[in-house]
Amino acid sequence: MKKLLREYLPCLVKSTITFFVVLSLILPLGMTTQSSHASSDANESVNGGLLKQSLESQKEVITLKLQGVTSYELTELFHNLVKTTPGVIEARRCHLNLDPKSPQACSVEWKITFTDTTPFALESEIYNRLKAITNNDPAVHVVNGSEITLSASELTALKAIKPWQATSRSLRFIQTQTFAKSHKSPWPHQRHHYQRWSDCPNRGFE
Repeated sequence: MKKLLREYLPCLVKSTITFFVVLSLILPLGMTTQSSHASSDANESVNGGLLKQSLESQKEVITLKLQGVTSYELTELFHNLVKTTPGVIEARRCHLNLDPKSPQACSVEWKITFTDTTPFALESEIYNRLKAITNNDPAVHVVNGSEITLSASELTALKAIKPWQATSRSLRFIQTQTFAKSHKSPWPHQRHHYQRWSDCPNRGFE
């Protein structure tokens, strides 16, 4: 046994040395690869973080109010129209007051988060989409996967929704028939009552 050990000792030494040499070559390569992956992940994380911060900084919030609409179905349709408008990230309804007995007091308010557009361009786009719907005169609309069937009076009311005011912080749409029916009821913010919509000052950006 001792003779065999002495005979194979040089081979064992050579094998051991070879093993350590190979191991010394592999380990730095693995560490370099891991370091490369870590560096790549860090760069992606930094770039992703900067991109997210950039997008966050570009977001803007504006208030949108719809006045004079008494139909809940119309408010749902308008809500769906607004939230799918290009540039709108989120349309969050924050106020709802519907009273058929007092149309002038009815109002719905949203907080709109948007990007890559301006409040005035946003108002114009919402109004154009509204006109596209009313020009086709459809009675049935799909909102959130459910069908909403509008009555003849609701279709008429939908066509009467117009832009009223637009600023850098707020947009306002009104149902013009609601305020045109009664001479006793002033326009929003105590504006003078006008017989024709085209005579109204600051009626939005058509």
